[in-house]
Amino acid sequence: MKLQKNIFILIVFIFVLVQCRGLLTRQDEVDKAQIKKLHSTEKKAIEEKDYVTLQTMWIEEGVMLPPGDGPIRGMEAIIEWNQAHKPDSSVVELIKMEQDFEEIQVAGAWAFEWGEYNASLRMIASGDTVVSNGKILRVLQKDSKGNWKIARSMWNEN
Repeated sequence: MKLQKNIFILIVFIFVLVQCRGLLTRQDEVDKAQIKKLHSTEKKAIEEKDYVTLQTMWIEEGVMLPPGDGPIRGMEAIIEWNQAHKPDSSVVELIKMEQDFEEIQVAGAWAFEWGEYNASLRMIASGDTVVSNGKILRVLQKDSKGNWKIARSMWNEN
């Protein structure tokens, strides 16, 4: 009788464990879909030069690690850096900006992703095209409202 009770408890435990794993897997898929939506929103904001939307994609304590520069800490500093590095539309025109994130890993309220970017710009005066491509590594954080935001970002050119 005791053996049957132990076997029954073991079966119930395994069943609960399998069900919990399924819930976690489904939540990961929901989170990944939300992160991919963040990517789409970011791409559209870049194409439309919507810098306000780009700024709202960061957490307040975000850190940006641009190539050839020191760490940019906090929302205010990130906004200032972006303003200083914003392309002058009278000089250059964005033709294409693509980001291809090859891996997204979700760990609770944090996510890690890496990928590659490819951008093409046209110089207004000469008509010459400049191509820039490289790699991206980001850490995302889910805020208190359940929205994914950029917490850390670094990139480099190939």
